[in-house]
Amino acid sequence: SGYHNQKARKIKEFIKFLNSNKEDNRENLLSIWGIGKETADSILLYAYGEPYFVIDAYTKKIFSKLGYCKENVGYDELQNLITSKMPRDVKLYKEFHALLVEFGKQV
Repeated sequence: SGYHNQKARKIKEFIKFLNSNKEDNRENLLSIWGIGKETADSILLYAYGEPYFVIDAYTKKIFSKLGYCKENVGYDELQNLITSKMPRDVKLYKEFHALLVEFGKQV
């Protein structure tokens, strides 16, 4: 109930940010009402081509099922675990994240 109103506000807040001429970085994105770590990292990775690995529900579930982390692992902890084992490469981050999402959707 009311989710459509929240989504509209989130979009409006993001548009205000885009028009503000503030620097497009993680800290500024996280300061926008309604944008959390996953959304900020998705914007940075996919829209701006910055090397931020996105942690989503599929990533948490797959890595916990494989025994690499606990099921309730924190966002930053899992992000650090993954990125510490891979080169800091935008193309690789996009491909790996996409493969995790596709695997999660199919399995």
